[in-house]
Amino acid sequence: MRNIPGMKKILPGENLGIYEIVSQLGICGGMSIAYKARIIGTEHFVALKVVPAKCSDNYDVKKWERRVIALDWESNICDTLGNHPNITKYHGKGKTNDCFYVGFDFFNGRDLETIIELRETPLHKVIPVKRAVNIVKKVADGLDFIHNKGIVHKDIKCGNILVKGKNVKIIDFGLAYDLNNVDSNPKCPANIFLGTIEYAPPEYLRGTRAHPSGDIYSLGASLFHALTGETPFQHEMEGMCFLFDDADFELLASRLSSLAPHVPEDVRRVCLKALEKSPENRYQSARQFSEALNDVLKGIYSSSGTSS
Repeated sequence: MRNIPGMKKILPGENLGIYEIVSQLGICGGMSIAYKARIIGTEHFVALKVVPAKCSDNYDVKKWERRVIALDWESNICDTLGNHPNITKYHGKGKTNDCFYVGFDFFNGRDLETIIELRETPLHKVIPVKRAVNIVKKVADGLDFIHNKGIVHKDIKCGNILVKGKNVKIIDFGLAYDLNNVDSNPKCPANIFLGTIEYAPPEYLRGTRAHPSGDIYSLGASLFHALTGETPFQHEMEGMCFLFDDADFELLASRLSSLAPHVPEDVRRVCLKALEKSPENRYQSARQFSEALNDVLKGIYSSSGTSS
């Protein structure tokens, strides 16, 4: 099992509050460790994000405290959001022996990035157009709910979209931004970009405050990745100073056509609108994006003679 250096290892069979650890699922962005656990005395499984206790006096206390603060922030965001079919259900937070944890319903799916990587075809690593559009539409529905609560996810990407059959869930609200309480948002260190640069809208890289249109761009980048097997831009990026220029965006349409000639024109058009450089030119809400994707799906199902 992988672990974060300087932190206590938690083994299967150990208890954290009402939970019994079953297995480790992975490390979440280097900030916390994810475990599969069960509620003691039941067969109800959950996913726990845990910041384990320090196991070394030499461990950077401030770094550990930042991880606890980040997990607590994610917990507060999820508590604010409540339940939606396209968001993993939040179970609450706790502390046991200096281990801090947050619980979510266990959703035994794969993230979209892994699905893309496992999909080997003559057209690179892509998934069928209809499936890609269906998945992204459900994420747009989830974002519509999130944005209406005054929250920006800020790290939408294929790795934060879980899929199992027809079920789709948005995960990882660790970087979420609360538009309702701007002063309460965690402060970002100067000259450091927090997020996933391949999916980040260009205005974020210039220091613009988080906004719903940024999530729309990131979801457009996720759709581009699902359709082509590549993220929209493939630059060599040094540090966090990379900025898009107009030429990059002018080439996007031809790049999408070249990488995915099998994708219908109306699907490409919807994807490119979400990826507009200027936020004013993108879909003005996740609901608009969802409706555009739904119109595209109607066309796909109509041409294939099937229904949703």
